[in-house]
Amino acid sequence: MTTKICLKKAKAISPIIATIILIVITVVAGGFIYAYVSGMLHSGASTNVADVQSISLIPTTTGGTLTLTVSNGGAAAITGVSYEFNGETPATAFALSPSTIQPGGSGSANTTVTISGGAVIDGTSYPLLLKVTFANGATQTISTSVVAEPY
Repeated sequence: MTTKICLKKAKAISPIIATIILIVITVVAGGFIYAYVSGMLHSGASTNVADVQSISLIPTTTGGTLTLTVSNGGAAAITGVSYEFNGETPATAFALSPSTIQPGGSGSANTTVTISGGAVIDGTSYPLLLKVTFANGATQTISTSVVAEPY
């Protein structure tokens, strides 16, 4: 008895076409990874971050002296800080020293504050709302409080 085996010719893509397809897939995947990583790095560098390093309120006969130190942890310079003290918005903003706080730097400001219908009292906590303005036009609002200290 003889068995006849028929072998069919298998068809496949050529090795050259397979290599080209693998190269295209690798290049496309690399492009997606590059876009993702460069997007993360770019967005991280454009943040605007201001932080209050120190704050004090010293009562005076007419109100109090508010002193503030702000640091710039972002990528744009801080050009101004305005405030709302105890729910009241004064007519003028803080005068920063230096007038522009560069990224990585810090600056201080002080001003005289008043409270309508009363005086600043030692040991009392007062709400303070800061609005930080950056050179790129962005703003950041920081809500905090300050306790009046004795002279």
